[in-house]
Amino acid sequence: MDNSLSPTGFGATRLGYIGSVMDVIAGKMSPELDGKVFNARDYLCGFLLASPRDKFSLGEAVIVNGNCYTTATDKTAPDYNKTIHGSKFVTSSVFLIPPDAQPSYKLKLNSDSPALAVPIMDLYQKIYNVVKQPLAFFGMMEIANLSAIAIGKTPIDGLNIFEHQKEYYPNPAITTKNVSVFTIGVLTDYTQNEFADINRQLEVVLYRTTHPGNTYTAANNANTTITNHAHLLTLKHSLTNISAIVPEAVEQVLHLFPDGTIIANASLDIFTIDGLDNYLDRKGLK
Repeated sequence: MDNSLSPTGFGATRLGYIGSVMDVIAGKMSPELDGKVFNARDYLCGFLLASPRDKFSLGEAVIVNGNCYTTATDKTAPDYNKTIHGSKFVTSSVFLIPPDAQPSYKLKLNSDSPALAVPIMDLYQKIYNVVKQPLAFFGMMEIANLSAIAIGKTPIDGLNIFEHQKEYYPNPAITTKNVSVFTIGVLTDYTQNEFADINRQLEVVLYRTTHPGNTYTAANNANTTITNHAHLLTLKHSLTNISAIVPEAVEQVLHLFPDGTIIANASLDIFTIDGLDNYLDRKGLK
């Protein structure tokens, strides 16, 4: 197995956010975001909860190549639970990588046999053992076994998503094999006191407490203290370059469950985090 994690020479960088995952969990949209529209082309990548349409279709979202991809949650629309896309988006919470960000590390993972595929939590831990600080990542993966889900109701009615899981997750979790994906996520270790300030900032995207439903935060297993949150686009066929991700190539937008997800190959850019900036008032806001 070829497995390399190489430094690029670039240090930690400041990344961004709009809103907070805590609002998503509480089932609400901040009044300052209601009606606001952002431009996907202003960011290198992003993920969390957004829609290229309106707040009634807010769902699992990934931003890449100037498009916001979302699993639509508007049950009155004919494309409910299907992927929608557009260059503009609304959001109650999104994590963003600015266009000038440079990765601190590059990961290459190539398992030359199915027996050498790696559980994603093991991969997260191996990355963190080298990087040793909060990080974001994005890139391409070939997944041998995938476990994932998509929220099925827009969380804007004041109902906590953990306390009303049957309403928010009416559609079953997805388990599938041998799928190509683009993924983006965030990792940290909340036990590292030296990064307490950054970790407090990361609470806009990472939820500290685990939940039996494994929704929006992965249950930490006994061998790791890593907290993580990642989304992915499943692709209709394998792609070697991120620039080739276009609407015609995208199948689904999902929240990744680490438990049960096993990685065969990966090519990731890794960004160590120096802090987060609130992008609410940056360009692209209307």
